[in-house]
Amino acid sequence: MITKLSIYVNQEAYTYKRSFASAYKKMRRRKHMAARKIAFVDEAQCVACGSCIKVCPRGAIAVPNGITAVVDEEKCVGCGICAKACPASVISSREKQSENKRG
Repeated sequence: MITKLSIYVNQEAYTYKRSFASAYKKMRRRKHMAARKIAFVDEAQCVACGSCIKVCPRGAIAVPNGITAVVDEEKCVGCGICAKACPASVISSREKQSENKRG
């Protein structure tokens, strides 16, 4: 079973080149888990160069019809690699909007 903790440990280990043991320790020290982050593309500024597609380890980004980059929220783990690779600096990490808001 994949848990939220295991996703964050894998993300931490992959992004920062840490061992899984040290990443697990770091994540367990946190009092609470942060909200899940995903990549966000400013569509008005995106030039559809495709740099983000090449570096995304999960294949979560596409450029349909060559207009602008689109992020698949189900595949994106919020690692930030695409934001670093974007030459136009139009990709940022934001908290994923929750569909199940209680009110």
